[in-house]
Amino acid sequence: MLKNLFFLFLSCVLVVACTSDNLQDADEMTDNLIEEISVETRSGPSGCYELVFPISIDLPDGTSITAESMEEAKTAVRQWRLDNPDVEGRPHLSFPIELINEDGELITVESREDLREIRRECLKENYNNPKGKRCFRLVYPVTVLFPDGTSAEVADKHGMKMALREWKQNNPDAEERPMLEFPIEVEMKEDGSIVGVDSKEDLRQLKKDCN
Repeated sequence: MLKNLFFLFLSCVLVVACTSDNLQDADEMTDNLIEEISVETRSGPSGCYELVFPISIDLPDGTSITAESMEEAKTAVRQWRLDNPDVEGRPHLSFPIELINEDGELITVESREDLREIRRECLKENYNNPKGKRCFRLVYPVTVLFPDGTSAEVADKHGMKMALREWKQNNPDAEERPMLEFPIEVEMKEDGSIVGVDSKEDLRQLKKDCN
């Protein structure tokens, strides 16, 4: 009887220890992923760009997830890791992605090589907060102005991604980039207030105020 109780106790200890290790591993994986995305895309209040959601993340088992926000990405990847503790490898951001720079230019990034080139355009010297969060989000609908003089009104984040990707596919050699048409409105994440932004100069200043 005592022997059985001892083995039962030992089994419980091992289960608790394994669970604790799995939780720690999942937390480390998600934290590393979020930091990697922020650093690679130079997004967040101390970076040069805003990352356009939704984003896709490739998982080590060959599957992928789509996330509408960084918090949603973190939650989904963490749960995947808890469900797959023995799968080797790390999750990575899936391409293409879309970025908005401080002037309201809309950039489609097709590969990691393209992303390295985009990062070279990021001239901020005080990028010291890779885990920073955006302090505002675009309010849709917005109008996108294309370099050929055409425009498109996009109703939501998905519409934005599709419009930019279609433009890129149809104009692979275009050197100019699509732009947001001003004025735009943004929602402040801190209190949910709506702020009007009349120009690219105002957008740049708002971004600086996030720091």
